[in-house]
Amino acid sequence: MKRLAWSFVLVLSAALLPSAGAGSAAAQAPAPDPVTRLAGPERVATAVAVSQAHWTSADDVVLASAAEFPDALSGGALAADLDAPLLLTAPGALSAATLTEIRRLQPSLVTVLGGTAAVTAAVVDALTAEGVESRRVGGADRYDTARLIAAELGDVTEVALASGEGFADAVAAGALSAAPGRVPTLLTRRDDLPEATQSLLADLDVEHVDVVGGEAVISAAVEETLVDLGLTVERLGGPTRYETGALVAGEALSRFTADTVPVVLATGEDFPDALSAAALAARLGGLLVIVPSTPLAAAAVARLLVLGGPRFDEGWVVGGPAAVSGVDAVAVAISSGPLQRAPAVEATAPTGAAATVEPLATLAALDVLARGGNAVDATVAAAGVLGVAEPFSSGIGGGGFMVVYSAEDDRVVTFDSREEAPAAYFPEVFLDDAGEPIPFEERVTSGLGVGVPGTVDGWAQALARYGTRPLGELLRPGIEAAAYGFPLDETFVSQVEDNAERFAAFTSTAELYLPLDGQGQAEGAWFRNPDLARTYEAIAAGGSSAFYRGPVAQALVDTVQSPPVSGEAAAEIRPGLMSTGDLAGYQAVVREPVISEYRGYTVYGMGLPSSGGLTIALALNQLERFDLGDAPREEALHRYLESIGLAWADRNAYMGDPEYVDAPVEGLLSQDYADDRSALIGETATPTPRLPGDPFAYQDDPSPSGPLPAASAARSGSTTHLTVSDDDGNVVSYTFTIEQTGGSGIVVPGHGFLLNNELTDFEPVPPHPNAPEAGKRPRSSMSPTLVFRDGEPVLALGTPGGATIITTVLQTVLGVLDFGQTLPEAIAAPRVADFNGESSVAEPAFLATPEAASLQEVFDHTFTEVPEIGAATGIQFMADGTVLVGAEPSRRGGGSAGATAIGPPPVPD
Repeated sequence: MKRLAWSFVLVLSAALLPSAGAGSAAAQAPAPDPVTRLAGPERVATAVAVSQAHWTSADDVVLASAAEFPDALSGGALAADLDAPLLLTAPGALSAATLTEIRRLQPSLVTVLGGTAAVTAAVVDALTAEGVESRRVGGADRYDTARLIAAELGDVTEVALASGEGFADAVAAGALSAAPGRVPTLLTRRDDLPEATQSLLADLDVEHVDVVGGEAVISAAVEETLVDLGLTVERLGGPTRYETGALVAGEALSRFTADTVPVVLATGEDFPDALSAAALAARLGGLLVIVPSTPLAAAAVARLLVLGGPRFDEGWVVGGPAAVSGVDAVAVAISSGPLQRAPAVEATAPTGAAATVEPLATLAALDVLARGGNAVDATVAAAGVLGVAEPFSSGIGGGGFMVVYSAEDDRVVTFDSREEAPAAYFPEVFLDDAGEPIPFEERVTSGLGVGVPGTVDGWAQALARYGTRPLGELLRPGIEAAAYGFPLDETFVSQVEDNAERFAAFTSTAELYLPLDGQGQAEGAWFRNPDLARTYEAIAAGGSSAFYRGPVAQALVDTVQSPPVSGEAAAEIRPGLMSTGDLAGYQAVVREPVISEYRGYTVYGMGLPSSGGLTIALALNQLERFDLGDAPREEALHRYLESIGLAWADRNAYMGDPEYVDAPVEGLLSQDYADDRSALIGETATPTPRLPGDPFAYQDDPSPSGPLPAASAARSGSTTHLTVSDDDGNVVSYTFTIEQTGGSGIVVPGHGFLLNNELTDFEPVPPHPNAPEAGKRPRSSMSPTLVFRDGEPVLALGTPGGATIITTVLQTVLGVLDFGQTLPEAIAAPRVADFNGESSVAEPAFLATPEAASLQEVFDHTFTEVPEIGAATGIQFMADGTVLVGAEPSRRGGGSAGATAIGPPPVPD
């Protein structure tokens, strides 16, 4: 396995790169430490070390003052343009080490940056005495020098504008100078853009300006001046130099197209090191990143490196340990393994493991585990990132279900953070004046379909009981991803395109997701969500109450009651009935799991209002009497389809929120009832729709709670799932959602998150166990699942996919327990599902199998083709003490699985 400093072993089996082959991380050959430090005892010697490492000779050398930083900062672009090393000298004399390096390089020309106030005439005289030709590119002050350097580069359409007083921001701007495009850096005063700089912008035909630094270093007045000049402006600035550096690095990353990019690290506290680093980054065709000097802060910035699409397979640190001491932490992000699209990662226990649908989320979970957090901590951190990078499937505007195994308590506990109906709801809320159901499309895209979100309180409740880290700390990876940005993948872009009409109906959503004349961003574009970053910051500072009370809550309710409708809305947008009291009164509920036995295994699922645990248990109980492992596969699949179809009939008939519906749980879990139901499974498919059974006869209370309702439709949805374990034996399976892809389609203005449309899961026509009522939680299909044997975990898994969640989890469990597949094999297998409709549904890959042909020809099954079913993630705990963590290899763009072996941190060199 690839060794990384800081004892952090990370493999992402995700879509960061094209496929590089298959196989587990354990099979990878050892590789040398990917980080090389270039440093001398002081800044002049460091610049020499950089030059010696990468230039055997040079036609040109750029020489700057080791004391007058801004001149040298501006020189980064010129050094890049000339492919020249940037050396430093004492202002009043040519430094001996620098002179020795110039002699070695034998340049034909030395370009001296800055006027005589920065680099005196004595330095030029010393060069002349050596027989080296020189020229000076320098003005009366640092601003003039920057202008002269930019003019040297010829026609440019873009410049970076940094403060001539805020040196660290100018250092960060060097990243753009080194990136493809060679963007020169100009300097400005805080509140005034020099007139000479304005003239140069016009002379160079500049069209776009990247303002580097927050308003503390470059005021809004400068930005307004640029706009008045007819220029487009983007500010890349945060509250500190490192956040500015991260934003600039993200912008630079978006300009790289190569699969492999070297990264050069320098500190924002020892500026001249970064100057040499800018020239090195240009020489290597790499990325310059400004990091803090402390290891913990450096690790936070290092995480940003993995947000980019390229693979960082070599790293260079410019400056000694006094300048950049966190090299070991940064190395984690620089070399994050081979980034193969392998669906499985095998790691030796005791170990932490994580699997999600998004590489950034998996990385966040593994980072928390590596720092000593437990599985619940890591789950919340990953979920926070998913709310940023998977915003159309999850987020703080929705809800979910979490199944937790606490090794210390030897107990499985479930957390219900499902959305609930506002207090003003009533059973006929989805009926129009004529008593007919409001069209589903109008329920979906409306305030009326928005339930009171439960995600944030669910995180808080789980952390309060089983976490070890504060919520604010765990939200930090999500804050960084939202604030600094990430490259859009194909799935994100296609989801925007598919929902463009819905998103265009709301001003806030269109502004965030349709920024380019009503069109979504392109794949690979750098996407930021600063409003969501600020919302996360508020929750981090104030806890869950900052979401359920105060400004965020008021904005959420205002949005539900008065959706920000644009002129593009194609249909009536109905307001919702939520109040601030509904939010303030929300509470996630701790529930007992649904427990069932199957062939000696104990299966723990989510109880009502999730129908997943009960439906899977009922199907497994029916299958108990059949020997699926030894039967022909088509026969086993026939029994699987029949059992889930029968279980689905009972699901639709009896299941709902347990606070409102007296569901026959005891009867549904009865093995005798399952045996009677499974007797209906014959040699061919039973006619549909299958009728529900009578589970009341198999429980102590035999009286039904109401009339038998009609069957309900199976609806699609877009959730997300993550699975995490830690080295203490804790395990979490967590599914959360905002319902349909894009939820309601409504972004809360100024807060950056989409609201759910979860209340459309209610059946619109009462009476029904799942009819709307005040405070009621709609029935769900989410099925986070744990499987144990002899008291030890065997499987932890779940999936997104709306109604297909239940069947995907069931088919995956059968793949492992009955068909002898490993978890990754079961996850990757072609899928087929049945919802007690007119036909089963199947993926194209399944329909191409001999089993599908036999199911149709011999067993009389019919199929409707669907593009894909589910996108599972999970962890398999092997008998030999290893874990096998798996994620989807291709569905929904592929998932991400990883493991971290934790050991004591090494002592830095």
